[in-house]
Amino acid sequence: MGEFKPLPSEENEELSEGQKMSRWRKETLFIMLFISNMFAFTTFGLIAPLFPAEASAKGVSYTLQGWIFGSYALTQCITSPLIGAIMPYMGFRCTYITGILFVSIWNILFGFLPWIEDKYFFIIASFVCRIGMACGVTAINNSIFVIITMTWPQDIGFRVGTIETAMGIGTMIGPTCAGTFNFIQLKGHLNPLETSFFIYPTDRLQKTPL
Repeated sequence: MGEFKPLPSEENEELSEGQKMSRWRKETLFIMLFISNMFAFTTFGLIAPLFPAEASAKGVSYTLQGWIFGSYALTQCITSPLIGAIMPYMGFRCTYITGILFVSIWNILFGFLPWIEDKYFFIIASFVCRIGMACGVTAINNSIFVIITMTWPQDIGFRVGTIETAMGIGTMIGPTCAGTFNFIQLKGHLNPLETSFFIYPTDRLQKTPL
């Protein structure tokens, strides 16, 4: 049996701060965590109605398109334990904010993909953007679970279950919103791939709770 090692001083300070928060601040924090996690998970399915047509127009095979979609989940599987391991050194607050910045930046860059004419550069850029998004979402998700554990130690089950609901809602509304942007594009406005990935990151940054 290994000896118990206390968290670094910064983590202990964050734990103490979370437990001393007023009820109103705690509930406001939880609402912001719910919203940010929901919007973060929209990135998983947001490209579903938009990306295949754009990629096919540039000559990308359906197999590669599947790998581009799948790289998101594969990256989460690989990076989740790694981010969990370094979180005690970074602090969950820094991990959370870094995740939001990552998701926002890579979403914005994904919006520029329609402007890439070269097929192979388009494929590489698509993989890089999806992997970057997945890393950001994983950082957000991991840090949210730690925040919940430290802020609501007596109510973990309900809080975690509600956050899981946010993930499902985000995964559901992503393709729906993208389809709406596609309808707007059919009316002669902006490219929907650009519109989707320019609007959502800005909205997430405005809802950063910490």
